Amino acid sequence: MVKWHPSDANFIKINFDASVQHNRVAIGFVFRDSDGNPITVAARFIWDAPVLLVEITALKEALHSAWLQQFSHVFIEGDSTVLINCLNGKAATPCSDRSDAEVAGAAENGEPKKVKLKKPKMTVAEGASKIDSAHLGAFLAEITEVYQSQQDIQLLRLADYFGRAFSSVCAPQFPWFKIFKESTVSKMVEVAIFAVLAMVVRRKTDVLISLFPVMRESSKYQGQDKLPLTVWLITQASQGDLVAGLYTWVHLLLPLLCSKSGCNPQSRDLILQSVERILSSPKARPILLNGAVRKGERIVPPSALDLLMRVSFPSPSARDKATERFEAVYPTLKEISLAGSPGSKTMRQVAQKILNYSVKAVKKGIPGLSKEASSIFIWCLTHCPKCYKQWDMLYLDNLDASVIVLKKLSDEWKEHSVKHTSLDLLRETIKSFREKNEKALANGDVLVHHSLLKDADKYCKLILGQSSQGHGCMKSMVLVSVALAMGAAIMSQNIQPQDLKKLAAMFNFPLTINGGISQN
Repeated sequence: MVKWHPSDANFIKINFDASVQHNRVAIGFVFRDSDGNPITVAARFIWDAPVLLVEITALKEALHSAWLQQFSHVFIEGDSTVLINCLNGKAATPCSDRSDAEVAGAAENGEPKKVKLKKPKMTVAEGASKIDSAHLGAFLAEITEVYQSQQDIQLLRLADYFGRAFSSVCAPQFPWFKIFKESTVSKMVEVAIFAVLAMVVRRKTDVLISLFPVMRESSKYQGQDKLPLTVWLITQASQGDLVAGLYTWVHLLLPLLCSKSGCNPQSRDLILQSVERILSSPKARPILLNGAVRKGERIVPPSALDLLMRVSFPSPSARDKATERFEAVYPTLKEISLAGSPGSKTMRQVAQKILNYSVKAVKKGIPGLSKEASSIFIWCLTHCPKCYKQWDMLYLDNLDASVIVLKKLSDEWKEHSVKHTSLDLLRETIKSFREKNEKALANGDVLVHHSLLKDADKYCKLILGQSSQGHGCMKSMVLVSVALAMGAAIMSQNIQPQDLKKLAAMFNFPLTINGGISQN
Protein backbone atom coordinates (compact mmCIF):
# COMPACT_ATOMS: atom_id res chain seq x y z
CA MET A 1 0.00 0.00 0.00
CA VAL A 2 1.37 3.41 -1.00
CA LYS A 3 1.41 6.02 1.73
CA TRP A 4 1.75 9.76 1.24
CA HIS A 5 4.63 11.44 3.06
CA PRO A 6 4.89 15.16 3.74
CA SER A 7 7.76 17.20 2.30
CA ASP A 8 10.61 18.76 4.23
CA ALA A 9 10.13 22.11 5.93
CA ASN A 10 9.91 25.12 3.61
CA PHE A 11 9.13 22.83 0.67
CA ILE A 12 5.88 22.51 -1.24
CA LYS A 13 5.00 19.01 -2.34
CA ILE A 14 3.30 18.64 -5.73
CA ASN A 15 1.37 15.50 -6.59
CA PHE A 16 0.23 15.22 -10.20
CA ASP A 17 -1.71 12.52 -12.00
CA ALA A 18 -3.60 11.76 -15.19
CA SER A 19 -6.41 9.46 -16.17
CA VAL A 20 -7.45 8.03 -19.53
CA GLN A 21 -10.69 6.04 -19.58
CA HIS A 22 -13.07 5.46 -22.49
CA ASN A 23 -11.72 8.40 -24.49
CA ARG A 24 -12.16 10.73 -21.52
CA VAL A 25 -8.88 12.26 -20.46
CA ALA A 26 -8.37 14.18 -17.23
CA ILE A 27 -5.41 15.72 -15.44
CA GLY A 28 -4.98 17.15 -11.96
CA PHE A 29 -2.52 18.23 -9.29
CA VAL A 30 -2.42 19.09 -5.56
CA PHE A 31 -0.03 21.40 -3.69
CA ARG A 32 0.53 20.73 0.04
CA ASP A 33 2.79 22.34 2.60
CA SER A 34 5.11 20.44 4.95
CA ASP A 35 2.23 19.82 7.36
CA GLY A 36 0.09 18.23 4.66
CA ASN A 37 -2.33 21.12 4.33
CA PRO A 38 -3.64 21.57 0.77
CA ILE A 39 -2.69 24.90 -0.85
CA THR A 40 -3.75 24.47 -4.48
CA VAL A 41 -6.03 21.90 -6.09
CA ALA A 42 -6.84 21.77 -9.81
CA ALA A 43 -8.31 19.25 -12.25
CA ARG A 44 -9.90 19.30 -15.69
CA PHE A 45 -10.63 17.32 -18.81
CA ILE A 46 -8.35 17.76 -21.85
CA TRP A 47 -8.04 16.44 -25.41
CA ASP A 48 -7.57 12.77 -26.16
CA ALA A 49 -3.87 11.82 -26.22
CA PRO A 50 -1.48 8.96 -25.29
CA VAL A 51 -1.10 8.28 -21.57
CA LEU A 52 2.48 9.50 -21.33
CA LEU A 53 1.68 12.77 -23.10
CA VAL A 54 -1.23 13.34 -20.72
CA GLU A 55 1.07 12.76 -17.71
CA ILE A 56 3.56 15.27 -19.15
CA THR A 57 0.74 17.79 -19.60
CA ALA A 58 -0.35 17.36 -16.00
CA LEU A 59 3.20 17.94 -14.79
CA LYS A 60 3.68 20.97 -17.03
CA GLU A 61 0.52 22.66 -15.78
CA ALA A 62 1.45 21.90 -12.17
CA LEU A 63 4.89 23.45 -12.65
CA HIS A 64 3.41 26.46 -14.38
CA SER A 65 0.99 26.98 -11.50
CA ALA A 66 3.92 26.78 -9.06
CA TRP A 67 5.81 29.35 -11.10
CA LEU A 68 2.82 31.71 -11.07
CA GLN A 69 2.60 31.38 -7.28
CA GLN A 70 6.36 31.97 -6.99
CA PHE A 71 7.11 28.69 -5.19
CA SER A 72 10.88 28.30 -5.47
CA HIS A 73 11.26 25.09 -3.37
CA VAL A 74 9.10 22.25 -4.60
CA PHE A 75 9.11 18.46 -4.39
CA ILE A 76 7.41 16.63 -7.27
CA GLU A 77 5.71 13.28 -6.93
CA GLY A 78 3.82 11.21 -9.47
CA ASP A 79 3.03 7.62 -10.40
CA SER A 80 4.55 7.70 -13.91
CA THR A 81 7.79 5.74 -13.55
CA VAL A 82 8.97 6.59 -17.05
CA LEU A 83 8.40 10.33 -16.62
CA ILE A 84 9.97 10.48 -13.13
CA ASN A 85 13.04 8.59 -14.35
CA CYS A 86 13.39 11.04 -17.21
CA LEU A 87 13.22 13.97 -14.81
CA ASN A 88 15.89 12.39 -12.61
CA GLY A 89 18.12 11.69 -15.58
CA LYS A 90 17.79 7.92 -15.23
CA ALA A 91 16.18 7.40 -18.62
CA ALA A 92 16.17 9.00 -22.05
CA THR A 93 13.24 10.95 -23.34
CA PRO A 94 10.43 8.44 -23.94
CA CYS A 95 9.13 7.94 -27.44
CA SER A 96 6.73 5.09 -26.86
CA ASP A 97 2.96 5.42 -26.62
CA ARG A 98 2.71 2.39 -24.29
CA SER A 99 1.43 2.88 -20.76
CA ASP A 100 3.75 2.92 -17.74
CA ALA A 101 2.53 -0.56 -16.69
CA GLU A 102 3.44 -1.97 -20.09
CA VAL A 103 6.89 -0.42 -19.97
CA ALA A 104 7.57 -1.60 -16.39
CA GLY A 105 6.18 -5.09 -17.10
CA ALA A 106 8.31 -5.49 -20.18
CA ALA A 107 11.42 -4.51 -18.22
CA GLU A 108 10.69 -6.96 -15.38
CA ASN A 109 10.03 -9.89 -17.74
CA GLY A 110 13.29 -9.29 -19.55
CA GLU A 111 11.56 -8.70 -22.84
CA PRO A 112 13.75 -7.18 -25.49
CA LYS A 113 12.90 -3.59 -26.30
CA LYS A 114 10.83 -3.25 -29.42
CA VAL A 115 12.26 -0.82 -31.88
CA LYS A 116 9.60 1.69 -32.71
CA LEU A 117 9.56 3.03 -36.25
CA LYS A 118 10.42 6.70 -36.30
CA LYS A 119 7.81 9.05 -37.61
CA PRO A 120 8.78 10.61 -40.92
CA LYS A 121 10.18 14.10 -40.56
CA MET A 122 8.43 17.00 -42.22
CA THR A 123 9.05 20.64 -43.08
CA VAL A 124 7.51 23.58 -41.26
CA ALA A 125 5.22 24.21 -44.24
CA GLU A 126 4.03 20.59 -44.23
CA GLY A 127 3.38 20.75 -40.49
CA ALA A 128 1.38 23.95 -40.88
CA SER A 129 -0.68 22.49 -43.74
CA LYS A 130 -1.81 19.62 -41.52
CA ILE A 131 -3.37 21.97 -38.94
CA ASP A 132 -7.13 21.97 -39.44
CA SER A 133 -8.62 25.43 -38.95
CA ALA A 134 -11.90 24.02 -37.57
CA HIS A 135 -10.05 21.90 -35.01
CA LEU A 136 -7.91 24.88 -34.00
CA GLY A 137 -11.03 27.03 -33.67
CA ALA A 138 -12.70 24.46 -31.43
CA PHE A 139 -9.55 24.18 -29.31
CA LEU A 140 -9.33 27.96 -28.86
CA ALA A 141 -13.00 28.11 -27.89
CA GLU A 142 -12.47 25.32 -25.33
CA ILE A 143 -9.47 26.86 -23.57
CA THR A 144 -11.16 30.26 -23.57
CA GLU A 145 -14.16 28.79 -21.77
CA VAL A 146 -12.16 26.66 -19.32
CA TYR A 147 -9.63 29.38 -18.42
CA GLN A 148 -11.77 32.48 -18.67
CA SER A 149 -9.80 34.48 -16.12
CA GLN A 150 -6.39 32.84 -16.63
CA GLN A 151 -4.94 34.25 -19.82
CA ASP A 152 -1.45 33.01 -19.01
CA ILE A 153 -2.69 29.41 -18.94
CA GLN A 154 -4.64 29.99 -22.16
CA LEU A 155 -1.44 31.04 -23.89
CA LEU A 156 0.45 28.10 -22.43
CA ARG A 157 -2.17 25.69 -23.76
CA LEU A 158 -1.78 27.40 -27.13
CA ALA A 159 1.96 26.77 -27.04
CA ASP A 160 1.25 23.11 -26.25
CA TYR A 161 -1.03 22.87 -29.26
CA PHE A 162 1.60 24.09 -31.68
CA GLY A 163 4.29 22.08 -29.97
CA ARG A 164 2.35 18.93 -30.87
CA ALA A 165 1.46 20.19 -34.35
CA PHE A 166 5.11 20.74 -35.26
CA SER A 167 6.60 17.89 -33.25
CA SER A 168 7.57 16.03 -36.43
CA VAL A 169 9.42 18.97 -37.93
CA CYS A 170 13.07 18.04 -38.19
CA ALA A 171 15.35 19.94 -35.83
CA PRO A 172 17.64 21.51 -38.48
CA GLN A 173 14.65 23.33 -39.96
CA PHE A 174 13.19 24.48 -36.67
CA PRO A 175 14.42 23.32 -33.24
CA TRP A 176 11.00 23.09 -31.56
CA PHE A 177 12.04 20.90 -28.66
CA LYS A 178 15.07 23.05 -27.92
CA ILE A 179 12.90 26.14 -27.88
CA PHE A 180 10.35 24.63 -25.51
CA LYS A 181 13.06 23.18 -23.28
CA GLU A 182 15.33 26.21 -22.99
CA SER A 183 12.90 29.11 -23.36
CA THR A 184 10.83 30.72 -20.68
CA VAL A 185 7.06 30.46 -20.74
CA SER A 186 6.79 34.02 -22.06
CA LYS A 187 8.99 33.18 -25.08
CA MET A 188 7.02 30.00 -25.74
CA VAL A 189 3.86 32.05 -25.67
CA GLU A 190 5.31 34.55 -28.17
CA VAL A 191 6.06 31.73 -30.60
CA ALA A 192 2.49 30.46 -30.30
CA ILE A 193 0.98 33.92 -30.67
CA PHE A 194 2.88 34.67 -33.86
CA ALA A 195 2.09 31.23 -35.29
CA VAL A 196 -1.63 31.69 -34.70
CA LEU A 197 -1.55 35.30 -35.91
CA ALA A 198 0.18 34.26 -39.15
CA MET A 199 -2.42 31.56 -39.80
CA VAL A 200 -5.35 33.88 -39.09
CA VAL A 201 -4.03 36.75 -41.23
CA ARG A 202 -3.18 34.45 -44.15
CA ARG A 203 -6.58 32.75 -44.17
CA LYS A 204 -8.75 35.66 -43.03
CA THR A 205 -7.22 38.84 -44.43
CA ASP A 206 -10.42 40.73 -43.66
CA VAL A 207 -9.53 40.43 -39.97
CA LEU A 208 -6.48 42.64 -40.50
CA ILE A 209 -8.38 45.05 -42.75
CA SER A 210 -11.13 45.43 -40.13
CA LEU A 211 -8.46 46.66 -37.68
CA PHE A 212 -7.44 49.60 -39.90
CA PRO A 213 -9.30 52.26 -37.86
CA VAL A 214 -7.77 51.05 -34.60
CA MET A 215 -4.26 50.76 -36.03
CA ARG A 216 -4.45 54.28 -37.48
CA GLU A 217 -5.83 56.00 -34.37
CA SER A 218 -4.38 54.11 -31.43
CA SER A 219 -0.89 55.06 -30.26
CA LYS A 220 -0.28 51.39 -29.39
CA TYR A 221 0.17 50.60 -33.08
CA GLN A 222 2.11 53.72 -34.08
CA GLY A 223 5.76 54.63 -33.88
CA GLN A 224 9.06 53.42 -35.23
CA ASP A 225 9.16 50.37 -32.95
CA LYS A 226 5.76 49.14 -34.22
CA LEU A 227 6.62 49.37 -37.92
CA PRO A 228 8.37 45.94 -38.19
CA LEU A 229 5.27 44.23 -36.78
CA THR A 230 3.01 46.02 -39.25
CA VAL A 231 5.31 45.00 -42.13
CA TRP A 232 5.27 41.41 -40.88
CA LEU A 233 1.44 41.39 -40.74
CA ILE A 234 1.21 42.70 -44.31
CA THR A 235 3.69 40.05 -45.46
CA GLN A 236 1.49 37.35 -43.93
CA ALA A 237 -1.64 38.82 -45.53
CA SER A 238 0.12 38.84 -48.92
CA GLN A 239 0.87 35.12 -48.58
CA GLY A 240 -2.85 34.40 -48.42
CA ASP A 241 -4.21 37.14 -50.70
CA LEU A 242 -1.93 39.29 -52.85
CA VAL A 243 -4.63 41.89 -53.50
CA ALA A 244 -5.40 42.23 -49.79
CA GLY A 245 -1.69 42.48 -49.07
CA LEU A 246 -1.22 45.44 -51.42
CA TYR A 247 -4.44 47.00 -50.11
CA THR A 248 -3.11 46.91 -46.54
CA TRP A 249 0.29 48.24 -47.67
CA VAL A 250 -1.35 51.19 -49.41
CA HIS A 251 -3.58 52.06 -46.45
CA LEU A 252 -1.19 51.37 -43.54
CA LEU A 253 2.38 51.90 -44.78
CA LEU A 254 2.24 54.30 -47.72
CA PRO A 255 0.84 57.20 -45.61
CA LEU A 256 3.81 56.85 -43.26
CA LEU A 257 6.12 58.09 -46.01
CA CYS A 258 4.73 61.59 -45.54
CA SER A 259 4.73 61.43 -41.74
CA LYS A 260 7.57 62.27 -39.40
CA SER A 261 8.15 58.65 -38.41
CA GLY A 262 8.36 57.56 -42.03
CA CYS A 263 11.06 59.97 -43.15
CA ASN A 264 14.08 58.13 -41.75
CA PRO A 265 15.99 55.71 -44.04
CA GLN A 266 15.20 52.62 -41.91
CA SER A 267 11.43 53.15 -42.18
CA ARG A 268 11.57 53.84 -45.90
CA ASP A 269 13.61 50.70 -46.42
CA LEU A 270 11.09 48.55 -44.53
CA ILE A 271 8.16 50.05 -46.41
CA LEU A 272 9.88 49.52 -49.76
CA GLN A 273 10.87 45.95 -48.93
CA SER A 274 7.23 45.17 -48.20
CA VAL A 275 5.85 46.41 -51.54
CA GLU A 276 8.80 45.01 -53.51
CA ARG A 277 8.07 41.59 -52.02
CA ILE A 278 4.40 41.86 -53.04
CA LEU A 279 5.14 42.96 -56.62
CA SER A 280 7.83 40.31 -57.11
CA SER A 281 5.41 37.47 -56.34
CA PRO A 282 4.62 35.08 -59.23
CA LYS A 283 2.02 36.57 -61.61
CA ALA A 284 1.65 39.58 -59.31
CA ARG A 285 0.88 42.07 -62.08
CA PRO A 286 -2.11 40.26 -63.69
CA ILE A 287 -3.48 39.28 -60.29
CA LEU A 288 -3.34 42.85 -58.99
CA LEU A 289 -4.73 44.36 -62.21
CA ASN A 290 -7.68 41.96 -62.14
CA GLY A 291 -8.24 42.81 -58.48
CA ALA A 292 -7.72 46.58 -58.81
CA VAL A 293 -11.12 47.05 -57.19
CA ARG A 294 -11.65 45.06 -54.00
CA LYS A 295 -15.18 44.91 -52.60
CA GLY A 296 -16.05 48.24 -54.18
CA GLU A 297 -12.81 49.95 -53.09
CA ARG A 298 -9.78 50.63 -55.24
CA ILE A 299 -6.65 49.04 -53.78
CA VAL A 300 -4.66 52.06 -55.02
CA PRO A 301 -7.08 55.01 -54.71
CA PRO A 302 -6.43 58.49 -56.21
CA SER A 303 -5.03 59.81 -52.92
CA ALA A 304 -2.49 56.95 -52.86
CA LEU A 305 -1.48 57.65 -56.47
CA ASP A 306 -0.81 61.25 -55.44
CA LEU A 307 1.49 60.08 -52.61
CA LEU A 308 3.27 57.68 -54.96
CA MET A 309 3.90 60.46 -57.46
CA ARG A 310 5.41 62.69 -54.80
CA VAL A 311 7.81 60.08 -53.41
CA SER A 312 8.79 58.81 -56.88
CA PHE A 313 9.41 62.27 -58.38
CA PRO A 314 10.90 64.45 -55.62
CA SER A 315 12.91 67.60 -56.18
CA PRO A 316 16.49 66.97 -57.39
CA SER A 317 17.88 67.98 -53.99
CA ALA A 318 15.63 65.50 -52.18
CA ARG A 319 16.59 62.44 -54.20
CA ASP A 320 18.24 59.60 -52.26
CA LYS A 321 18.92 55.86 -52.60
CA ALA A 322 15.27 55.04 -51.98
CA THR A 323 14.08 57.22 -54.88
CA GLU A 324 15.27 54.78 -57.54
CA ARG A 325 13.45 51.96 -55.77
CA PHE A 326 10.23 53.98 -55.72
CA GLU A 327 10.69 54.77 -59.41
CA ALA A 328 10.97 51.02 -60.09
CA VAL A 329 7.67 50.09 -58.38
CA TYR A 330 5.77 53.22 -59.44
CA PRO A 331 4.76 52.15 -63.00
CA THR A 332 3.04 48.98 -61.79
CA LEU A 333 1.28 50.75 -58.92
CA LYS A 334 0.20 53.53 -61.29
CA GLU A 335 -1.15 50.97 -63.75
CA ILE A 336 -3.17 49.35 -60.95
CA SER A 337 -4.49 52.74 -59.85
CA LEU A 338 -5.69 53.60 -63.37
CA ALA A 339 -7.03 50.10 -64.18
CA GLY A 340 -10.71 49.71 -64.92
CA SER A 341 -13.35 49.53 -67.64
CA PRO A 342 -12.97 52.55 -69.99
CA GLY A 343 -16.08 54.68 -70.09
CA SER A 344 -17.64 53.14 -67.00
CA LYS A 345 -19.21 55.33 -64.33
CA THR A 346 -16.61 54.25 -61.80
CA MET A 347 -13.69 55.19 -64.05
CA ARG A 348 -15.23 58.58 -64.82
CA GLN A 349 -15.48 59.27 -61.09
CA VAL A 350 -11.90 58.11 -60.56
CA ALA A 351 -10.66 60.37 -63.37
CA GLN A 352 -12.37 63.41 -61.82
CA LYS A 353 -10.75 62.75 -58.43
CA ILE A 354 -7.31 62.13 -59.94
CA LEU A 355 -7.53 65.35 -61.96
CA ASN A 356 -7.81 67.41 -58.76
CA TYR A 357 -4.68 65.77 -57.34
CA SER A 358 -2.83 66.16 -60.65
CA VAL A 359 -3.46 69.92 -60.79
CA LYS A 360 -1.89 70.37 -57.35
CA ALA A 361 1.08 68.19 -58.27
CA VAL A 362 1.72 70.09 -61.52
CA LYS A 363 1.74 73.39 -59.59
CA LYS A 364 4.59 72.18 -57.36
CA GLY A 365 7.06 73.28 -60.01
CA ILE A 366 9.22 70.15 -59.67
CA PRO A 367 10.23 69.16 -63.24
CA GLY A 368 9.82 65.39 -62.94
CA LEU A 369 6.64 65.63 -60.87
CA SER A 370 5.06 68.24 -63.18
CA LYS A 371 5.78 66.12 -66.24
CA GLU A 372 4.24 62.98 -64.71
CA ALA A 373 1.26 64.81 -63.21
CA SER A 374 0.47 66.58 -66.51
CA SER A 375 0.49 63.20 -68.31
CA ILE A 376 -1.99 61.84 -65.80
CA PHE A 377 -4.05 65.05 -66.16
CA ILE A 378 -4.36 64.43 -69.91
CA TRP A 379 -5.27 60.77 -69.19
CA CYS A 380 -8.18 62.06 -67.12
CA LEU A 381 -9.40 64.18 -70.05
CA THR A 382 -9.42 61.18 -72.39
CA HIS A 383 -11.32 58.97 -69.93
CA CYS A 384 -13.99 61.36 -68.69
CA PRO A 385 -15.72 64.09 -70.77
CA LYS A 386 -16.74 65.88 -67.55
CA CYS A 387 -13.07 66.51 -66.82
CA TYR A 388 -13.08 69.19 -69.56
CA LYS A 389 -15.76 71.13 -67.71
CA GLN A 390 -13.86 70.54 -64.48
CA TRP A 391 -10.71 71.94 -66.08
CA ASP A 392 -12.64 74.94 -67.40
CA MET A 393 -13.74 75.78 -63.86
CA LEU A 394 -10.22 75.38 -62.45
CA TYR A 395 -8.49 77.18 -65.30
CA LEU A 396 -7.81 80.73 -64.04
CA ASP A 397 -7.23 79.67 -60.43
CA ASN A 398 -4.59 77.19 -61.62
CA LEU A 399 -3.25 79.04 -64.64
CA ASP A 400 0.36 77.98 -64.06
CA ALA A 401 -0.64 74.29 -64.09
CA SER A 402 -2.92 74.83 -67.10
CA VAL A 403 -0.06 76.37 -69.09
CA ILE A 404 2.09 73.27 -68.46
CA VAL A 405 -0.74 70.96 -69.58
CA LEU A 406 -1.51 73.07 -72.67
CA LYS A 407 2.17 73.09 -73.64
CA LYS A 408 2.35 69.30 -73.27
CA LEU A 409 -0.77 68.85 -75.40
CA SER A 410 0.67 71.10 -78.10
CA ASP A 411 4.17 69.62 -78.09
CA GLU A 412 2.93 66.02 -78.09
CA TRP A 413 -0.20 66.53 -80.19
CA LYS A 414 0.22 63.50 -82.42
CA GLU A 415 0.51 61.22 -79.43
CA HIS A 416 -2.40 62.65 -77.44
CA SER A 417 -4.87 63.50 -80.21
CA VAL A 418 -5.42 59.87 -81.19
CA LYS A 419 -6.43 59.02 -77.61
CA HIS A 420 -9.49 61.30 -77.80
CA THR A 421 -12.62 59.70 -79.21
CA SER A 422 -13.73 63.20 -80.25
CA LEU A 423 -11.88 66.51 -80.37
CA ASP A 424 -15.05 68.60 -80.15
CA LEU A 425 -14.98 68.88 -76.36
CA LEU A 426 -11.30 69.81 -76.43
CA ARG A 427 -11.90 72.54 -79.01
CA GLU A 428 -14.85 73.96 -77.05
CA THR A 429 -12.77 74.02 -73.87
CA ILE A 430 -9.81 75.70 -75.59
CA LYS A 431 -12.14 78.35 -77.07
CA SER A 432 -13.50 78.99 -73.59
CA PHE A 433 -9.93 79.42 -72.35
CA ARG A 434 -9.24 81.99 -75.07
CA GLU A 435 -12.31 83.98 -74.05
CA LYS A 436 -11.15 83.93 -70.43
CA ASN A 437 -7.66 84.99 -71.50
CA GLU A 438 -8.94 87.92 -73.55
CA LYS A 439 -11.24 89.07 -70.78
CA ALA A 440 -8.53 88.85 -68.11
CA LEU A 441 -6.03 90.71 -70.30
CA ALA A 442 -8.58 93.40 -71.16
CA ASN A 443 -9.49 93.95 -67.51
CA GLY A 444 -5.85 94.08 -66.48
CA ASP A 445 -6.51 91.55 -63.72
CA VAL A 446 -3.64 91.90 -61.26
CA LEU A 447 -4.38 88.53 -59.70
CA VAL A 448 -3.42 86.71 -62.88
CA HIS A 449 0.12 86.93 -64.18
CA HIS A 450 0.22 88.67 -67.53
CA SER A 451 2.95 86.48 -69.02
CA LEU A 452 1.09 83.29 -68.05
CA LEU A 453 -2.00 84.52 -69.89
CA LYS A 454 0.10 85.23 -72.96
CA ASP A 455 1.68 81.77 -72.83
CA ALA A 456 -1.68 80.10 -72.28
CA ASP A 457 -3.21 81.95 -75.23
CA LYS A 458 -0.26 81.00 -77.44
CA TYR A 459 -0.70 77.28 -76.73
CA CYS A 460 -4.46 77.55 -77.12
CA LYS A 461 -3.99 78.93 -80.64
CA LEU A 462 -1.55 76.15 -81.50
CA ILE A 463 -3.90 73.43 -80.27
CA LEU A 464 -6.88 74.90 -82.14
CA GLY A 465 -4.81 75.01 -85.31
CA GLN A 466 -3.58 71.45 -84.86
CA SER A 467 -7.07 70.12 -84.15
CA SER A 468 -8.51 72.00 -87.16
CA GLN A 469 -5.85 70.54 -89.46
CA GLY A 470 -6.67 67.08 -88.31
CA HIS A 471 -10.37 67.74 -88.69
CA GLY A 472 -9.87 69.19 -92.21
CA CYS A 473 -7.76 66.22 -93.29
CA MET A 474 -10.39 63.83 -92.06
CA LYS A 475 -13.16 65.71 -93.90
CA SER A 476 -11.13 65.72 -97.10
CA MET A 477 -10.57 61.99 -96.87
CA VAL A 478 -14.30 61.43 -96.45
CA LEU A 479 -15.11 63.64 -99.46
CA VAL A 480 -12.56 61.87 -101.64
CA SER A 481 -13.91 58.47 -100.60
CA VAL A 482 -17.48 59.48 -101.37
CA ALA A 483 -16.51 60.98 -104.72
CA LEU A 484 -14.69 57.80 -105.70
CA ALA A 485 -17.64 55.67 -104.66
CA MET A 486 -20.08 57.79 -106.64
CA GLY A 487 -17.78 57.84 -109.66
CA ALA A 488 -17.49 54.08 -109.60
CA ALA A 489 -21.25 53.78 -109.37
CA ILE A 490 -21.76 56.10 -112.35
CA MET A 491 -19.19 54.24 -114.43
CA SER A 492 -20.92 50.98 -113.69
CA GLN A 493 -24.16 52.47 -115.24
CA ASN A 494 -26.15 50.34 -112.81
CA ILE A 495 -27.20 53.14 -110.46
CA GLN A 496 -30.56 54.81 -111.01
CA PRO A 497 -30.82 58.62 -111.23
CA GLN A 498 -33.01 58.85 -108.12
CA ASP A 499 -30.43 56.84 -106.12
CA LEU A 500 -27.68 59.14 -107.30
CA LYS A 501 -29.68 62.20 -106.20
CA LYS A 502 -30.20 60.71 -102.72
CA LEU A 503 -26.49 59.94 -102.36
CA ALA A 504 -25.51 63.43 -103.47
CA ALA A 505 -28.04 65.08 -101.15
CA MET A 506 -26.71 63.04 -98.21
CA PHE A 507 -23.29 64.74 -98.56
CA ASN A 508 -24.66 68.09 -99.80
CA PHE A 509 -23.29 67.59 -103.33
CA PRO A 510 -25.49 69.12 -106.09
CA LEU A 511 -25.73 67.26 -109.43
CA THR A 512 -25.18 68.81 -112.87
CA ILE A 513 -27.60 68.23 -115.73
CA ASN A 514 -25.39 65.68 -117.40
CA GLY A 515 -25.13 63.51 -114.27
CA GLY A 516 -21.72 64.71 -113.17
CA ILE A 517 -20.92 66.16 -109.77
CA SER A 518 -20.23 69.79 -109.07
CA GLN A 519 -19.00 70.90 -105.67
CA ASN A 520 -19.80 74.37 -104.33
